[in-house]
Amino acid sequence: LDRIQFVCSLCKYRTFYDDEMNSHLESKFHKEHFKFVGTKLPQQTADFLQ
Repeated sequence: LDRIQFVCSLCKYRTFYDDEMNSHLESKFHKEHFKFVGTKLPQQTADFLQ
């Protein structure tokens, strides 16, 4: 039984592969979502999540 190994809860992105997750974390889509959410959180929380 294969299980999803990597999840980005922020973007609801899931993958079985490390290289795909690294690509997602470097993607414009992820960075834009993170930037938006970061404006809604206390700075300390945003820094921790980064």
